[in-house]
Amino acid sequence: MNANGLAIERAGTTPIMSRLHGSWSIGSFLGAFSTAVALAAGLPVFQQFVVLAIVMAVSAAVLRRTMLPDKHAAGGPVFRRPTRRLAIIGFIAMCGLVAEGSVGDWSGVFIKETIGGTAQQAAIAISVFSATMAIVRLAGDRLTQLFGPARLVAIGALVSAAGMASALAIAQPLAAIVGFALLGAGIAATNPVALRAGGSQPGVASGVGIAAVATTGAIGTTSAPPIIGTVAGIVGLRAALVAIVALLLILAATAGRGLGSSRVTIPEPAVSTDLL
Repeated sequence: MNANGLAIERAGTTPIMSRLHGSWSIGSFLGAFSTAVALAAGLPVFQQFVVLAIVMAVSAAVLRRTMLPDKHAAGGPVFRRPTRRLAIIGFIAMCGLVAEGSVGDWSGVFIKETIGGTAQQAAIAISVFSATMAIVRLAGDRLTQLFGPARLVAIGALVSAAGMASALAIAQPLAAIVGFALLGAGIAATNPVALRAGGSQPGVASGVGIAAVATTGAIGTTSAPPIIGTVAGIVGLRAALVAIVALLLILAATAGRGLGSSRVTIPEPAVSTDLL
């Protein structure tokens, strides 16, 4: 999907990657909001999942026909080691995705079990997080052009760190909701910016660069939840989540090195379906 998005972006005259990721955030918001409504209405989880499965199946059947056709490169190694620049960009994506995933994986547990909130408050926190992320991503392409990708990611990481730190320090449901809202707004630009950068490296095919960044990011999203859970079992979830604040500060310090200071430019329109 990201390779398709980048190909369409290059065929136009303005960046669109952040808005595409904003659509994902809108879906996340709708999912969390509908869960809060379903919980309030007493709808069992099994019935919620049945409805969700039907919607996903119908959507997949329709949307699969809208993707650009792949034009796979012939030959070449199956496994490619990413370049140094791609590895740094991948680390940036990983930091953002770990922070983003920590909300989905642990915010509900933090609000319900650590600071004594309700299930509805936990669902609201995820909804607000997704909503602020969607709003910033819908404006993210313009913000990236104005500030440049590195500055936008660095400032956003600091905002996210402040939001997470306040949620952990105050330890009240309302403060946690506000803190997670700030975290969503601050981290919103990181993944689309990193994927665009990964797919725009000189001498590297878009699909290969995007895959390298996305794979590195996925390492963080798959390993972070059990690590946080293990640490939480020893020192408590509140203390374990302090690591996310530290990671966001590292992200702010790394953005300039990985993304540079250049502003976003879109090549001349040239429709291409060569995604690899």
